[in-house]
Amino acid sequence: MSNIVSRRNFMKVAATTGLGVMMDPVDLFAQYRSLTPVAVENPLKAYPNRDWERLYRDIFKHDKTFVFMCCPNDTHNCLLNAFVKTM
Repeated sequence: MSNIVSRRNFMKVAATTGLGVMMDPVDLFAQYRSLTPVAVENPLKAYPNRDWERLYRDIFKHDKTFVFMCCPNDTHNCLLNAFVKTM
C-alpha cells in the first residue's frame, strides 16, 4: 500500500478535525492555561541593568557637525546639516 493520501481522504480528515475543534474549542488552547502574565510594578527598579542604553546612544552619537550647501547643476540650493562620526 502506498503512503500517498488522496485528496478525498485528506478533505475528510480535515473536515472532521475542523468539526471537532468547532464543537469543543475550549480544549484548543488547553496547554496555555498554566501561563500567567508577568506583572512588574516598576520595570526600572526590577531591571536595574540598563547598560544597553549607553551602547545604543553611543552608536548614534556624532563627533562633529557642519552645514553645507548643495547646488546640483545650478538648478536649486539645498542647505544640509552633516553629522560626522569618526572611527
